[in-house]
Amino acid sequence: MFNFTRQPQASNPRGSLLRLAIAPWLTAALLLSGCAIPQVSPEERAKNAPSSLQLAPAQGVVSVKMTSNRAGISTFFGQWARLQVKNLETSEKTWLSNRSELIENHSLFLGALSPGTYEIHGVESSSSAVMTLISSADASNTFPAFAIAAGQLTDLGTITYVRKHYPVNSREFRWGIAPDAPFDRQTILRRLNPTLRDQLSLRPVLAWNDGDRLRARRKAHDESLGLTMRVASPQLQPDGSVLFGESFGQIAVRSKQGAWTFQQTPTSLPIRSLHVGLGGEMYAGSDDGILMVRRTPTGSWESIPLPTTDSSVIHIGALPGSADVLVVLQTSDRFLGLSIGASADRPLKEQFSKPRALFVNPMYDVRGYVLEAVGQVLLATGAFQSKTEILKYSSADPIWKDVSSGDENTPSNWASLNDGSIGRFGGIPLTGMYFTTTDNDGKSWERRGDLNWANGGLLFVSEKVGYVVRTDSIAALDPELNRQSIWRTNDAGRTWSLAGSPKTIGGTLIALGGTEKIGYAGANGRFMVSQDGGKTWNAERVLP
Repeated sequence: MFNFTRQPQASNPRGSLLRLAIAPWLTAALLLSGCAIPQVSPEERAKNAPSSLQLAPAQGVVSVKMTSNRAGISTFFGQWARLQVKNLETSEKTWLSNRSELIENHSLFLGALSPGTYEIHGVESSSSAVMTLISSADASNTFPAFAIAAGQLTDLGTITYVRKHYPVNSREFRWGIAPDAPFDRQTILRRLNPTLRDQLSLRPVLAWNDGDRLRARRKAHDESLGLTMRVASPQLQPDGSVLFGESFGQIAVRSKQGAWTFQQTPTSLPIRSLHVGLGGEMYAGSDDGILMVRRTPTGSWESIPLPTTDSSVIHIGALPGSADVLVVLQTSDRFLGLSIGASADRPLKEQFSKPRALFVNPMYDVRGYVLEAVGQVLLATGAFQSKTEILKYSSADPIWKDVSSGDENTPSNWASLNDGSIGRFGGIPLTGMYFTTTDNDGKSWERRGDLNWANGGLLFVSEKVGYVVRTDSIAALDPELNRQSIWRTNDAGRTWSLAGSPKTIGGTLIALGGTEKIGYAGANGRFMVSQDGGKTWNAERVLP
């Protein structure tokens, strides 16, 4: 059913000794050093923003988004950095640069071209630091042609890059073209400067040329819709079902019995945040400032306009002590908190606005992590080599307060213990790791049980019972041979014992209801389920 093409081996032109078939510890070192992330000055960032695009009198604008079914388009890169188009009349080739933010789950190629008929020839990502890394994918003779006309927008919508999950470092892929998504077209015009936006709005929008290639790519996309396992923002429902944000604008629904279905939203971009309100209304957020709500199970999706044009919706949840919904945005330069009333006529209300630190290496840019605990919500912001800052809101003290302690750690691995306290594993594998908790927003931490190499996902399903993923061994060349195990605590992290192994690699622990039933979504497309607290595991979904 699924036909895939093999991506060329990622290359290192500087020498054969530093190719991508290197030990995982070196891979991790390269990623942490930012080797695979090109350096970008503030001036270059501003120049690359969609709002900076200028149009000469004899030019038209082309826009195309590219998204994947997986979190990364290759072992080292999360996004495609450049897209090459060819003018079929002059044979001239032009590279278009990715204009999306690093946090976004897609590439945005937006550029001015001379009038003519074009085809897409391929994509590439590269970086040079300690070593040079290049990943590419050919697209010649694959996509339909498209026309560029002076003073007009050619919106090609969203191209889908569908990469095999297994093995985890697979280079096999297929191309698709997503159907027209109503909310995506709006975001393109919104991100342009007002003068250009008004100019392009006066004339019809062009698209792909119709024909066999377009129909073939649409079919390939439709056949690939289920090949996704992002399991973003899991939401356990009272009936035992779980909702997940997935690629291509989908929401996955796993029933209590383990049956999977998918719901489509009016976007083709990955759904990164979900929330079900008190009245049953469902909220979903993505990148490009897309926030939407479906007020009844059979109703249609409504767009909720946001005050920013470049935001990623990193969290949707309850505002403690209120019937309102909290939405947290990460933009190019700040974190923004908004509250939404349940009724359609309630305006957005700003809760907080916090500047976001940026660096020459975008990997060091500060990111936000939202943690819900009993009666409170925390926004922790931080990154590699930066101090963690915390904003807190609680039902007992309904105002946003800075409760930062100056702690230096990445807040992405924190977990709520369901009693209002927060837990995390501290230390490093070389010297030992240990579980610590805080009940005063990180001002002080209580050291509890030791468990070295507990550097994977952390999940608490009650005040006392929690699980963590431990790295047991790292294979020299093949990541599929890496070994991990699940460890359990029954006393809030004071002691840890081996539960079992899910027989898959690098993934996310998921609460499925109660203390014994848990899920594990592997990076290689395996969704494993345990009914006995992690002792035994069965494969519920297996993706190619």
